[in-house]
Amino acid sequence: MRMKIKNLLVLAVAAMMFFLSSCSGMDFGIEALILPPKLTNEQSELYTALETAAGTENLRLRYPKSGYNNSAFSFYDIDNDGHKEAIVFYSIQDETDTRINILKNAGNKWISVYDARGKEEVVVSVEFAEFTEGKTSIVIGWQNTISGNNIFTVYGFAGNTLSEEFSTSYEASAVCDLTGDGCDDAVIFSSIDESGETSIRLVSSQGDELRVISEEKLSIGAAEYLSVKNGSAAGIENALYVDYKIADESYSTDILYFENNKLKSLFALKGEELPIRYEALLSEDIDNDGVIEIPYQTAMEGAQTEEEEITYLTTYYEASKLSIYPKFTAVINIRDGYMYKLSADWVDSVVLIKSSYDNEWSFCELLDNNIVGMELLRIRTVNKNTYHDKFDETYRLIAEKGVNQYYIFVPSTESELQKTFVECKNNFSVIDK
Repeated sequence: MRMKIKNLLVLAVAAMMFFLSSCSGMDFGIEALILPPKLTNEQSELYTALETAAGTENLRLRYPKSGYNNSAFSFYDIDNDGHKEAIVFYSIQDETDTRINILKNAGNKWISVYDARGKEEVVVSVEFAEFTEGKTSIVIGWQNTISGNNIFTVYGFAGNTLSEEFSTSYEASAVCDLTGDGCDDAVIFSSIDESGETSIRLVSSQGDELRVISEEKLSIGAAEYLSVKNGSAAGIENALYVDYKIADESYSTDILYFENNKLKSLFALKGEELPIRYEALLSEDIDNDGVIEIPYQTAMEGAQTEEEEITYLTTYYEASKLSIYPKFTAVINIRDGYMYKLSADWVDSVVLIKSSYDNEWSFCELLDNNIVGMELLRIRTVNKNTYHDKFDETYRLIAEKGVNQYYIFVPSTESELQKTFVECKNNFSVIDK
């Protein structure tokens, strides 16, 4: 009987290996695995109208690479007639050109009213703005597939015709009311130039046209932009927080605002030292208090890891028009998606020991000469969908997110640095990876 079972297992494994290694039969290539998103009923009606306008059924929808409007179909009242139009990006099969089509709903039926070739092949982003009161503009980011260059283009739509109102090259952009006049502005970020600087241009409506009204330099040249988000700071009602990568593999944040008819950089203006960090953390409202904080990192003394990597202390700062000031310091586990805030007495008095075997971070006393003292806290991350050994019942579950479960163990010690379970739990928070 055992021999039969063994033979059956061998045959099963052999069959599986043949199936997985076969060059014929089922196709597991990338193209076979990627399926277009299923269209809604309304989108299907639009697609039929698009086929009629293009004169062919061999169409491929084009999807913006980023942004909030990442569907091939965008709906917005672009001519301010009280009804939403549909803006569709597509290409004809086997052609590289991307086309833009605008459709109107007439008597419960979609009809094409405009069709033209796009500026480039790739649609980076699509958004809608009101640079002039009562007039809607379409802002499209295009990208050339050969050069990789991006083009920021603003269009107006009137009389069933799309007209270009402004266009320029860019690396990153933001559309928001930075000038505080109630209408949108565009902030255009360039790539780093030969002098190592990066320019920012503020574009605003002047009469009947969009113009560059101010230009500023980032405090340090940006090799790559990670995030641009609008917010505020003490003394600055409308501000842009710009997270970017510096050429030396570190990261920073600058804050832009508009004052006295001029675009200004907070750190360049004040001569402040930029908040540098060494991991790709973004400025964000990390503690959910309604204010964006900026991360700054320094190496943690005495930290021990299996790969001897550097462990960083991350201090989050809040900005004001006068300066920036620290709010709290934490250690961040980017891989497992959590943050642990350090109390003031822990900042320079504890050491972190990382163990990949148990997927644990342990906090211990840091004594003189970098000697490790008593353990104060242990944090373990567990994937609930995978098998893991049952561990000590003294671990207690404190949070879950996705497949991750987070446990802590708080030993009983005589250390003056010892925290209670409630204090440790309150200092722990799950973050977006």
